[in-house]
Amino acid sequence: MNTFSKCLGASCLAFALLGSASAGGDDDFEVAYTYNKYAPADEIYQGFEDTTKRVCRARSHGLMGIAKFETQKRCEAELMDRVVMKMNSPEMVALHRAETGRELDAVNLARRNDEPLSSAH
Repeated sequence: MNTFSKCLGASCLAFALLGSASAGGDDDFEVAYTYNKYAPADEIYQGFEDTTKRVCRARSHGLMGIAKFETQKRCEAELMDRVVMKMNSPEMVALHRAETGRELDAVNLARRNDEPLSSAH
């Protein structure tokens, strides 16, 4: 997983890279998330969810029925896990846990994605 974030003043940009196996697409792709670093965590999280849903809906375009639904939900879960991990914010992780019920840590995320632990930071 290659993720990083950059800030210029209050405006920040976070990136998450997702492989095709998780997203149902034909190739890997990167998503850019913009946010205001001074905004409340719940507002940032909602913005990340909105971007994630929009991207995953577009990535599952052309699929039908349950395949579309499952692909989109898997994509959303993977991207949200990755961007929340990248944020490295206890408040953001707590919001994510409350929203999804998933515990996030680098070891579990790396195992779930069959990626080397060294790339999950």
